[in-house]
Amino acid sequence: MLHVSALGIAVAVAVFLPAMMVDEVDADHPVAEVSIPPGSSVLGCEASDECWIPANVTIRIGDEVTWTNDDTAAHTVTSGTPEDGPDGTFDSSLVMPGATFSYAFEDAGEYPYYCVVHPWRVGTIAVGSPPIPIVTGNDVYTTYIDLGIAGDGQLDNPSDVAVAPDGRIVVADRGNDRIQVFHPNGTFAFAFGSYGVGDGQFRAPAAVAVAPDGRIVVVDGGNDGHDRIRLADDSTRYRIQVFHPNGTFVLAFGSYGDDSGQFLDPIDAAVTPDGRIVVVDNSNVKVTRNDYADRIQVFHPNGTLAHDFWAGLGHWYDLIDVPHAVTVAPDGHIVVAGTNAYRYSSTGYRIQVFSESGTYVSGFGAEINDGGQVGSPADIAVAHDGRIVVVDEDNDRIQVFH
Repeated sequence: MLHVSALGIAVAVAVFLPAMMVDEVDADHPVAEVSIPPGSSVLGCEASDECWIPANVTIRIGDEVTWTNDDTAAHTVTSGTPEDGPDGTFDSSLVMPGATFSYAFEDAGEYPYYCVVHPWRVGTIAVGSPPIPIVTGNDVYTTYIDLGIAGDGQLDNPSDVAVAPDGRIVVADRGNDRIQVFHPNGTFAFAFGSYGVGDGQFRAPAAVAVAPDGRIVVVDGGNDGHDRIRLADDSTRYRIQVFHPNGTFVLAFGSYGDDSGQFLDPIDAAVTPDGRIVVVDNSNVKVTRNDYADRIQVFHPNGTLAHDFWAGLGHWYDLIDVPHAVTVAPDGHIVVAGTNAYRYSSTGYRIQVFSESGTYVSGFGAEINDGGQVGSPADIAVAHDGRIVVVDEDNDRIQVFH
């Protein structure tokens, strides 16, 4: 979802690659090997970043790194930096020529290290996402998806952004299975969440929204990056989680299914002025024998279902086919953006507005590229004066509507 701040500024997420070159380990090999090369006990190797080979390694949670001393002098492998000293995470003590030191990394993050004896020798271990079980039919296998670096303020495939009442920026850091919060000036504030199915854990958070009281709402699910391949145990994946502004867990609701209060593919969420949570759920109402429509579900702040409705004009042939985003206007109206109106629709509206109770109010934006029409609305937001801002992806433009 695209969100507009109190100053009327649209906030977007940019991903910056680390300045270092990162050498990734073979995905099928659980041990990364690092050499302490000959001659590294004298100055000079730091100029070409070859005091460790490789100097920067990316692994996954649970993987092990083994350092081998191929030099003729003794060295140490010590976590920390020459400037700040050892940080206590790991320390080899002296590694004699021909000897090895190994360490298994159980937590995501970025781990700088150096040699205490030869402090110009610095390196980094970046620990990314864990293995994720994937289910296809009756087959179960393990794969690694969206491997990334999980240091504070670093992002891997961020999927959504929202602005809190106090101006802080809340980001769904999808590839790292967490939520990150930044100060208005962009500096890191804190992060919460990790990979898993427990309370406060995530598996690829798809969207984030912030309530008027500052509570953070997370859509824990959505497209898992494997095009309808379902993660094992979908019941814990398709849910909404709510957190206090400081990131502590409040409640979770929803599960996999097409009953009221359940989700098949929740893709976005918004919060009304009175704190109710609005969720767009792809393909969750069967309207013909072979076709499904997209249901909007509205929940009370405590997670109980208030009501639901279809994203359409009241007829199955006028339904939005694939919604991408939902937002709520200051007056409580619910605005839904979809990429395709149903193929038999006589209206073809890509943007549809509903009352708080789900009654259709208006629609606009047919699938053509003339001004005022919308080809493919990828995201949507409502300014504080009620104007609707639409990201028209296919036509490479932003449109603003009254």
